[in-house]
Amino acid sequence: MRKNELVYMTKDALENYGKEYAGIPFVITHKATKYMSSTEFYKAGMPDGHHPGYDEGCGSTLYDLKYKETGEELTFSLYGWELTKHSPKNAN
Repeated sequence: MRKNELVYMTKDALENYGKEYAGIPFVITHKATKYMSSTEFYKAGMPDGHHPGYDEGCGSTLYDLKYKETGEELTFSLYGWELTKHSPKNAN
């Protein structure tokens, strides 16, 4: 998945974060494959490829998102397995 790409939460993510996110389109704003401490991350201007919440043991990219409709940032990050390019059917 790429920056600025439209994505949705998977059924598994909806079970973890809440059904209220079902069918809501999000836009990828940042993606990370490397850990960086919070202090360094914000001091460096939130560099692409790094994130203080990234866990190398997960083996997946970590994504920050914003709501497509409002541009408001989602308050948590999601890993690649929690996102899909298509809205999950029967998510409720």
